[in-house]
Amino acid sequence: LYLYSSLGEPDAALLADAQALLQLSETDTAALRQWQDVLGDRVARRPNDAKSHYLLGHVALKQRRYQAAADAFGAARRAHGQSDPGIDLYLLQSRFLAAEGTLDEESRSIAENLLAVSPNQPAVYEVLAIDAFNRSDFADAVTILNRALSVPMDVAQRASFATGLAQARERLGAADGPSIDVQIEGLEAVPPG
Repeated sequence: LYLYSSLGEPDAALLADAQALLQLSETDTAALRQWQDVLGDRVARRPNDAKSHYLLGHVALKQRRYQAAADAFGAARRAHGQSDPGIDLYLLQSRFLAAEGTLDEESRSIAENLLAVSPNQPAVYEVLAIDAFNRSDFADAVTILNRALSVPMDVAQRASFATGLAQARERLGAADGPSIDVQIEGLEAVPPG
């Protein structure tokens, strides 16, 4: 610890345990605030520390500060210097939540790049499908959900996508009918990449 202090890394011991913050619940507000302060100070001193930006993004997600999460994951992506599906998945999720369930072109590009690298990404298909529903583009929702159902996934996910597909097909037949609400709550449960 003395060596870290003399080299300008007084928070090194605490940062060694930073991965533990991923296990915190959103109700652990005091611990999350502490990590927000520690990691915020860290990235202010070391703006190219991709891991600290990444962890700060997780803190912000748990605090439901979606734009702050998107900013942190974006900084992690830039600091990492190359595409990383683990960072990109959380970047996509936080941008989507910050935009209240819509995707801009950059977010859509992130989603398509994730699927190009690994087509078995149910969380990405979920984001794309919800965006299509929110735009009332049910033809796009059908296409996305058909793609999703062509990859391996667990039974509950498959049932959820099948239900969404049925709803999208129904909406295609009644395009002038009332809109439906699609929930986006489950996105916070995306597993670490």
